[in-house]
Amino acid sequence: MEKILGSFLFFGLAVPWYFTQRATGSVPAGFSAGLGGLVLTVVILLWLSVQRDRYRVGRQRRRDLKYANSGMAAIDQMSGVEFEEYVAAQLRTTGWSVTHTVSSGDYGVDLVAKKGGARMAVQCKRLGKAVGVAAVQQVVSGALHYGCNQSAVVTNQTFTKAARQLATTHRCRLVGRAQVQIWTGLVRGTERARPYAERSRLQPEPEA
Repeated sequence: MEKILGSFLFFGLAVPWYFTQRATGSVPAGFSAGLGGLVLTVVILLWLSVQRDRYRVGRQRRRDLKYANSGMAAIDQMSGVEFEEYVAAQLRTTGWSVTHTVSSGDYGVDLVAKKGGARMAVQCKRLGKAVGVAAVQQVVSGALHYGCNQSAVVTNQTFTKAARQLATTHRCRLVGRAQVQIWTGLVRGTERARPYAERSRLQPEPEA
């Protein structure tokens, strides 16, 4: 990419300089034309860069909205990677900036979401059974590693009693089947994470 940009800048300078000097026989006139061509080339490249970025943002936004509007039947059919992207899309469409962690050695954190003064560690679990206490243990410890002040486990299923108890102790947000499609609209980027049992606006998970 750097070579391509360099080529554009070179030709933007050299072509006007060459033809103007050849037509007028004046070196200063050729030099002035070359500088003008260079400036014009820079302006065009900047404009193209802005348009490219707008296109990428728009494409990502459309993709996120499509993912975030998935129904439960589609969610249950997702792979683990697709479910992780679904959760990331939910967060982005509600104003969070999201970073994916490495696929291995992630310390129990799949996503790091930032908004306002909040920095949330998120573990995504697309499973066929209730999520156990290990997921809470992992994301709570991983949150410390990534410097997060909130933690959450998001799943398409429910949580075991042990998981709910430990989440309350560590103020870890649990998002299960009943809330997975709406939870990001209820989370404020400036609030502190509250115990699972205190979140009256979220419906309680069924016993597992």
